[in-house]
Amino acid sequence: MIVGIDYSLTSPAVAILGSDGPVLFTKAFNHQPVHPSHTHRTIWLAKEITASILNFPCPHSRPSTVFVEDYAFTANGKITSIAEGCGLLKAYLVSNGLDITPVSISSWKKVLTGNGRADKPLITQVVNEKFGLQLTGKRGDQDIADAIGVAYWGFVRANQPS
Repeated sequence: MIVGIDYSLTSPAVAILGSDGPVLFTKAFNHQPVHPSHTHRTIWLAKEITASILNFPCPHSRPSTVFVEDYAFTANGKITSIAEGCGLLKAYLVSNGLDITPVSISSWKKVLTGNGRADKPLITQVVNEKFGLQLTGKRGDQDIADAIGVAYWGFVRANQPS
């Protein structure tokens, strides 16, 4: 299993691919309960994302590495909050026995689309074509497409000849 995560403040998403490439599971966390603070929200997200990975029923294997989209330093002044939340998520993942591999945004976009600067509509289109999905341009679906792209980067990397 190969896990990809697109972490954001509004709609983080996780995707799990089978070792032979098909999409097995996706989830966007764009519908979240009301939390008393940003800190409570980031803790909730870390727990929920980690649980969705660890509780995914796969009789043959458990993921050992999670590929996480690296920080977008152009996040309109929100980079501190994104880094804080993603750092907490990484701590939860590692404390549950999972290794983390950061993936630069331009790297996974280039592997998926051939263009390291691909926009969300192109990413969604390529993911739909490559994986036979029907994701839309709506919030949540675009984040799932990004998480699939991150996981696909890990899949390609794992299947390259040594």
